[in-house]
Amino acid sequence: MQRPDVQPSPILDELRQVESLYRAVLSGAVVAKARYVALQESPCTQMGIARARVAWKKLEARRAVLAMRRSALEALEQGMRMSWCGAADAAREFRLTPAPGRIS
Repeated sequence: MQRPDVQPSPILDELRQVESLYRAVLSGAVVAKARYVALQESPCTQMGIARARVAWKKLEARRAVLAMRRSALEALEQGMRMSWCGAADAAREFRLTPAPGRIS
């Protein structure tokens, strides 16, 4: 439980959101890959197999972007903790890029 006088960090809020999106995209990528593999072993058209592969690769690419975003947020949050402890001021030097669009 949070103390009422302590405000949640916007970085931690965004990190939670990115982690949630990452888990959802990872699940979708696993399902898409399973579908792609299953279609390869069934009597299916090459077009269907190609579409399944494209869907899987798109989700994998989105997963990779979210993983990089998560790592950047973790580094920023760690830098801020270090700054608060007086060990380093990495948070000032770190520039965060805007979040990519959501999956539709």
